[in-house]
This record gives sequence, structure tokens and C-alpha cells, in this order.
Amino acid sequence: MTPDHVREPRTGEAGFTIVEAICAIIILMFGLAAIANLYVVATQSNLAASQSTAAVNMASQQMENFKSMPFENIAAGGNLDADVGTCGNLGSFCRYDAIPGVGEIRTRWMVSQLDPQTWYMRVRSESTALLKERTRVELTSFRACSAVAAGCPQLGP
Repeated sequence: MTPDHVREPRTGEAGFTIVEAICAIIILMFGLAAIANLYVVATQSNLAASQSTAAVNMASQQMENFKSMPFENIAAGGNLDADVGTCGNLGSFCRYDAIPGVGEIRTRWMVSQLDPQTWYMRVRSESTALLKERTRVELTSFRACSAVAAGCPQLGP
């Protein structure tokens, strides 16, 4: 029987070697790097999704404005690629909205008259941030007025 203060010699399988510990650390580092990359991608995707949702809401709101506007008050003009007029003012064809927690959304629209009774409207909304191409939304619609008795313009003589 050996005294308590004397230890028995170790065998060759009694623990990790430094090489095994380094290999385990390296494998763990690769796993953590992959998970960190997933967090970056998820954060960027969530940001793009929230900006896209805001862009859809702003474009839909502009289309609803066209629907509620009297037919004779609709004016032709606008450009989807450049601001026309001072954005946000009466008679302009663009608007910038600061959405809390999302950022700034730019909305531009273009209105064309196809004939005296039909307007063609296009609305484009997108984020002004770095992800603007991923957040762009375009809506198109027609607005027609055919009830001449109710004040709609006639189509010919």
C-alpha cells in the first residue's frame, strides 16, 4: 500500500496532449467563425427586409393617394430615376420619408395620360441606404373615368 502523498505513475492514455488540445481549439474556432458569419448575414437580411417592407408601404400609400384624388386633379409628369421639383411640395413627383428604426425611404412617381379618360401611374420606392437595390419596389396602375354623366371627359367628338 502506498502512502497518500505518493502518486502512481500515469499511463499513456490519462489525458489530452497539447496537440489534441490545439486541434480541438482550431475546430472550435472554425465553428465559431461560421456562426459569426451567419449572424452578419442574418442582420443584413433583416435590415433589407425591414427597408423593403417600408418601401412597399410608401409605394402603396402613394397609389392610394392616386385613388383618392379627384380624376381632374391628376397631373402628368414625373420621373422614376430623378427627383422632379422640391420633394414633398405640392406639384412635385417625389417624397422622402424618415421611418423610425428603418431609415429614409425615397418615393418617386410618374403619371402619363393615355387618353382623356385614362391615366397610367408608376410608383417606385426604395431605401436611400446602401441596400437600395435590394429594397426597391415598383407598382403600376391605371386610373380610368368613363362615366361622362358624372363629369368624366369624353373620348372624342
